[in-house]
Amino acid sequence: AAPAEGFSSTSFVSQDLFMDDEFELDSGWIIGAIGDNATDGTWVRGDPIGTAAQPENDHTPFGTDCWFTGQGNVGGSVGSADVDGGTTTLVSPIIDLSSGDAEISYWRWFDISEGGTPFTDTMTVEISNGGDWVTVETLGPAEGPDTVGGWVFHTFQVSDYLRPNATVSIRFRARDTLFASVVEAALDDVVVRRLECVTCQTDLGLSGPGDLTLGLCGPVLASGMDGKLEITNG
Repeated sequence: AAPAEGFSSTSFVSQDLFMDDEFELDSGWIIGAIGDNATDGTWVRGDPIGTAAQPENDHTPFGTDCWFTGQGNVGGSVGSADVDGGTTTLVSPIIDLSSGDAEISYWRWFDISEGGTPFTDTMTVEISNGGDWVTVETLGPAEGPDTVGGWVFHTFQVSDYLRPNATVSIRFRARDTLFASVVEAALDDVVVRRLECVTCQTDLGLSGPGDLTLGLCGPVLASGMDGKLEITNG
């Protein structure tokens, strides 16, 4: 459907991988935070039983488990184990980014299209470096591709929201606003990585006789990174 739609990819030389979590095993994520008050549908890790609002399968191609909000029963109603009564939070383990910036990506599911008053609830994704929580994205309450279920990919750069340090964490908060609605959220395949790209400064301001050049190449320059400084035809 070009040019309206297309594919894209990112090229890089190497990557530093800080987290690659498919949730097939318990990796230390924490359920609950200050302010949580949901009476049902709190986050749980496992193989979800699908409903009209909740995924039947996780996102990992050869996996079965993910995090999701409440495990219902086979043949149960769409709202039998959804988020009720308030907020439920899922918090990541601490991520050490003291060496520099990183990219965080994940696959999320959020459905508020069912029930008597659909599209009245929200989910937020937030990040912290040990201080206040900063909102990365807010889903809902409007109707749209992020609020009708289905696995949706999202990625962001940590430095766009706060300074990376040794105590970075992310959290996912699904909320029920007490209307007669159904709220289901899920999370899978969280990746935290730093992409290494070799770039060259095109002009370092050196002028001299002949074709003497001074080049500086390597990853994007940041604290702790290495570069190659080269003088040619000196």
